[in-house]
Amino acid sequence: MGLEWLQRVFGDKVLQFVMILFTYERRDTILDDLKKNPDLEQLLKRCGGRYHTCNKMMNNQSEMKDLMKKMSICLMRTNSSATLQRSTTQQRGKTSSKRIKKKMIKPKSRKRPQSSPLHE
Repeated sequence: MGLEWLQRVFGDKVLQFVMILFTYERRDTILDDLKKNPDLEQLLKRCGGRYHTCNKMMNNQSEMKDLMKKMSICLMRTNSSATLQRSTTQQRGKTSSKRIKKKMIKPKSRKRPQSSPLHE
């Protein structure tokens, strides 16, 4: 239910921002569970493989620093991807508006008055 709810509320692109946090009592068991459980593998795949493991008490400073570092990297990647996407979209918009302006400001061709056989 969790990911489906997130997608329903925030849209399909929300998964590019998701990182799963697994807590454990014994480190060796969580890593085994991650490798052996196909449901967890599928979940991780849907979230781009982003996850972190830490002690259930969340009192290990090294693990917390690693988590913060991973989150920072994810944000930088997402922001740079969004910036690239925005600049590409803006560039397309500029190109389109240039085309529209060119069509609107086309110089009118001067037509020479044709001499009428009646007036000659």
